[in-house]
Amino acid sequence: MVVVGHQPTFFHPGILAKFVAASAVAKACNAQLVHLVVDHHIGNVSEINVPKEQNGFVEIEKRSIATCDGTISLCNQNPLKISKNAPKFAETLQNCEQNAAMQIAAATDKLMEPYATVHRRIAATELLETTFGIELLEKMFANPVLCTNAYNNAIKAFPHCGIPFLAEDELPLWHGPRNNQVTTQRTDLRPRALLLTLLVRLGLGDLFVHGTGGASYDLVMEHWCRNWLDVELCPQVMATATVKLSYDIKTIEEARKKYFSGDGVKKQAFLNTIRSLPRSSPQRRIAYIEMQRWIASCNEKPNHAAILASMRVARKRDWAFPLYTPQQLLAITTDL
Repeated sequence: MVVVGHQPTFFHPGILAKFVAASAVAKACNAQLVHLVVDHHIGNVSEINVPKEQNGFVEIEKRSIATCDGTISLCNQNPLKISKNAPKFAETLQNCEQNAAMQIAAATDKLMEPYATVHRRIAATELLETTFGIELLEKMFANPVLCTNAYNNAIKAFPHCGIPFLAEDELPLWHGPRNNQVTTQRTDLRPRALLLTLLVRLGLGDLFVHGTGGASYDLVMEHWCRNWLDVELCPQVMATATVKLSYDIKTIEEARKKYFSGDGVKKQAFLNTIRSLPRSSPQRRIAYIEMQRWIASCNEKPNHAAILASMRVARKRDWAFPLYTPQQLLAITTDL
């Protein structure tokens, strides 16, 4: 099995690229592509950012998708009800699933069908309920100090990865619908990121496909696994992509050109007058001021701050992938 994991959200094309690459490998190897759903994710998925173009500018507009509780895990919430003015792609949320997390995952799998084929969806919380997951938990609780020390030592070996240390009495688990820290709790457990990829790469998959972030933090997990369990994991690879939307927006250069252009004949007359007057003379300065007043009356002065803000939005690569054109997304399948 080839495994790709992500939180249940309408993710950007960089994440889609993981599924595209994994789908190609699975097809070539006659294997299955598994969508690992981080179903205990806590986040506000009720809104989505969409680009809004107006008068040569592009800005971020928030669009409602559904109503959800951003303080508890999505796996602890009922399937979402679609908002009236949701983007059209949100219609895929009508699929019947047992909770909000798997509902969103099913919707993204449906939207990915032209680019990647997902054969199975597995919830992250289910992995701790498997025979392997239960055995791993028993080993963890039998000697929590050994587990925690190996975990923290792995973080020390790769400080650039930004993984937080565990407290002395803390384990790499979450507890309950609000993902509380775990010390001695034995029920309603959910795996943290490193434990999740350990479970997958040791007990489920033959290949794990990461994005740039996951490939970085998995260095910590591999070090932790070797020193705590003394075992080797299935291989992992990294795939990503950068795709940007196209806009017809103002640039500073274009705005300045328009501002200073005005009536070419009249402007040339002003310039001829200025050139004919002695340098540094009061008359030349007055002529220059008159020309500037005329230019100001012709066009509104460019708003550099607004233009720069618009250009920053135009450079974004993390819009939800259904907002891109099919041609842009199909290009990922040929570029990887």
